[in-house]
Amino acid sequence: MAFQTWIAIFMIPLLILGMFGNLNLIYVTWKFKDLKNRNSYLVAAIAIFDFISEAYEWKKVIEIFLDKMIMRRVDCYHSIFIHCYTFNMSNVVMLFLGIDRFIALLLPVKYRTARTTPFIALAIGTGVIYSTAFATAGFIFSDDELIELCDQTMAYSPKIITIWNYTSVTIDLIVFVLNVIDYYLLRRAAKQRESRMFLIQMNV
Repeated sequence: MAFQTWIAIFMIPLLILGMFGNLNLIYVTWKFKDLKNRNSYLVAAIAIFDFISEAYEWKKVIEIFLDKMIMRRVDCYHSIFIHCYTFNMSNVVMLFLGIDRFIALLLPVKYRTARTTPFIALAIGTGVIYSTAFATAGFIFSDDELIELCDQTMAYSPKIITIWNYTSVTIDLIVFVLNVIDYYLLRRAAKQRESRMFLIQMNV
């Protein structure tokens, strides 16, 4: 059995679980009032974009099973550019989710009084600009080179994929750093809470 076939088999349960999980995130955000906040809206937006991307991943699975993997780069990109677009949108919104959590921990009072809509609009707007730039470049620089597997990394031309890799890694690195900072802010807040509780008990 070809290596690509094993990949396709392995992808099937992951895609099913991923799509089911994302649908649940979207549903609970819409259903429950407690989740109608900035953080939950960003998570729901990521779930929507990821769900669309996962739906397009089924195309790759089917092409592997039907042995229809080899195609021209231009044909590949035209068939999955929406997948590329939503993947990039998800990446940018993930960055704003990290920023949102960082602000919530660093400036909790201001965070509670800040308006939700402008921040969500900024996150989506930035994602649209970023994703549209790569989508446009993808159409402009597509070529007739044959590629073995139609996915995002092969659909972009070599010049575009180099730039895309740098920007994606930069975004991921920023999100990682923000998460590390959030962890230490949470630990500091927990220690301060424990200290206050200890002082209260001592005074009692």
